[in-house]
Amino acid sequence: MDEYKPLNFEDFTKEIFSLIFELKKFVMNDEITADLNPVEYLALFYVYFYEPVKMTDIAKRVNLTKSAVTVIADKLEKVGYIKRQRSESDRRIINIVMNNLGKKECRKSLVNLKKLYDKALETLSEEEQKNIFGIILKLISSLS
Repeated sequence: MDEYKPLNFEDFTKEIFSLIFELKKFVMNDEITADLNPVEYLALFYVYFYEPVKMTDIAKRVNLTKSAVTVIADKLEKVGYIKRQRSESDRRIINIVMNNLGKKECRKSLVNLKKLYDKALETLSEEEQKNIFGIILKLISSLS
């Protein structure tokens, strides 16, 4: 087993970006991503996991203005992945929800992610898997 050496900030950042680039390569390699840029892809999956969502929810999550999210929503609606729906409790609120095609395409992308997940975890012991998940959750919690 390799000896643990703490990374300095620059090396850590480099490794995080390396991980992001590898994930992007793997994830952004299916039919759904052919027409979407990475931010549109993130917005789509935000809707998939948290629907119904408001435009302001998406804007906060992907760190964009509401007008930029409107452009993204227009595109996702045009290609048939989402639809706008008035809230039943407050007709002034418009929610974004997935339609059947969007759900189907997201599920296909998740199959690719599952392959990556399985490949990454097969190199780790059960204890290492528990540790890494604990660390990841702790990091996410500290950033939210």
